[in-house]
Amino acid sequence: MGLALPLIVGAPVVLLAQPSQAVGQNSVTSVVTSSATGRSVYGEEVRAIASVTDEGSHAVTAGTVQFYVRRALTADPLTPVGGPVALDGTGHATSPPLAMAGLPLEVSMGGGAWEVSAFFTPAGGSDFLASNGSTLQRVDEAATTSAILAGPTTVVADVTGKFPGGRQEGSLAPTGAVAFTLDGAPIGSANLVNGQATLDVTLPNGRPHTVTVTYAGDTDDHYLGSQQTRTRSDPTITAQVLSRLPKSSSGWYRTSVSIWFTCDPAGSELVVECPDTARLRKSGKDQSLSRTILAKDGGSAAVTVGGIDIDRDAPVLRVVGATCTATDRLSGVKGRCHLYVGPRGHYRAVARDKAGNRAVEHGVLDDLGAAELLRATA
Repeated sequence: MGLALPLIVGAPVVLLAQPSQAVGQNSVTSVVTSSATGRSVYGEEVRAIASVTDEGSHAVTAGTVQFYVRRALTADPLTPVGGPVALDGTGHATSPPLAMAGLPLEVSMGGGAWEVSAFFTPAGGSDFLASNGSTLQRVDEAATTSAILAGPTTVVADVTGKFPGGRQEGSLAPTGAVAFTLDGAPIGSANLVNGQATLDVTLPNGRPHTVTVTYAGDTDDHYLGSQQTRTRSDPTITAQVLSRLPKSSSGWYRTSVSIWFTCDPAGSELVVECPDTARLRKSGKDQSLSRTILAKDGGSAAVTVGGIDIDRDAPVLRVVGATCTATDRLSGVKGRCHLYVGPRGHYRAVARDKAGNRAVEHGVLDDLGAAELLRATA
């Protein structure tokens, strides 16, 4: 029988055939649906689905369906889409992705479209007749999305198609030029290669900068244009000075000093992790320490901690006669040396430096010291 099947690539569009009858043979009704909307885009994977039932609406499960495509309103021969597809136990047959010569259907130009046909062949010995039908399928340009990948010396625009029904194998990647701007001013353009356009440029540091990439679409009429903007900010690093004991009123530490770092990558991963805690153990005046971090998008930041004074050594005491003196070569002595004398000339000398280190010395006054002490108390 002859069957007019309006085969629409849609989801799910039901199309009924008008059966014709022949003496001694049964007619069938075919229903065709598809996996996408009535208008697909370039590169979108679209499959046609045929359903065959008898006059009693029972599924016909024996037989095959062959799918074809060709340019509409032309005398071009029908091009098969894969081989015959057997009806399954529910009376359905699903085509491979609709394609022409193994490639995705090209964009319909102007008011043109593709003619998609399905031919049902009954199984041998069946009482059913063969049937076929066709419909017009329009393919539009696919939309695109653009992403920006910034590096230390490059900015990359990654342009990909948007395929509502999934990407069909063999689809071409977007081609053409991408324009780049930095803070609104043009900085160059580059052509897409395998969907990526790379511009050699080093983004300046110091403040946030806005990069915009603009893709106008390709000359092959496969893809529409798109635009994307990204603001690149430098990461931040801060340092905190820690010590087991607080620094003295004179600004000196008398124990080791730890420098603890905190980092914020500001939207991009760091090339290496935030610096580990550093420790300054040696005595010294005006010590400093610097660290720099780098982000994968080219941003950088540095921090310097300076003016760290550490004196971990106690003053040096000297007792001559009944006199106590103290010296400290780094932070200096705070106040004076104190000499405490007990019975029988036993003494305790005590002095502190400006970092808070305390020196203590015990001893017995010599004869000169004892004489001086006796005269002072006489």
